[in-house]
Parts: sequence; C-alpha cells; structure tokens
Amino acid sequence: MCKRSEIIRSAISDGHLDDALPALVDAINDRRRRAQRDQTRRALQHLSVGTRVRLDEPVRPPYLQGCTGTIHQIDGSTVVVSLDTPVGRFTDGHISCSLHESDRRDGLCALLKGA
Repeated sequence: MCKRSEIIRSAISDGHLDDALPALVDAINDRRRRAQRDQTRRALQHLSVGTRVRLDEPVRPPYLQGCTGTIHQIDGSTVVVSLDTPVGRFTDGHISCSLHESDRRDGLCALLKGA
C-alpha cells in the first residue's frame, strides 16, 4: 500500500475523518462499481459466442472447476457456457456465469480461453 493510503487509513482508524465517513463510503463504493464495470467490459472484449473456455476459480460449485465448454450466449455481464459434459445439477449442460466479482451466487466464474 502506498504512503498516502496508509495516511488515509490511519486517519480513518483514529477517528479524524468521522464526519466524512458517509461521503468516503459512497466514493469508495462508486469507484469499486466503476472499476468492476471496466473489468467486465475488458473481459467481454475477449469473449464471443463459440469461444472455447475452461471454468476456473472462483467458479461455484467447486466441482465445475476445470470443466470445459463453449460460450453459447452473452447477455450483459453474464455468459452462458454449454459444458462439454453435463455435471452435477447442470443436467442440461448449460451454466450461467457472472463476470462480476461481487456477484457471489452460484455461477460466478473465471473463463479461460483456449480450452
């Protein structure tokens, strides 16, 4: 962490910025949302329908890690992957993967091209 970050963190911990905490929380949350949107946009630039992928961490449930498939559909920040081999509760062979890191439901995944 850089020196400025340490100074800000210390000021918050010591109570010097108590009056500004709501504004700081709003600014931090706004920045995280923008950064997440940018990350998703960059990830989607490298994906298209028909791309071969492998599911990687942090995919859930864990038994999906390492499964391979083909991108079947892209809808916003969600990618539907048609698995090569249906597994577990995904009996139809399709899994919806959110590319948002803060989206902590089943289907959060990292997609690695070239599976």
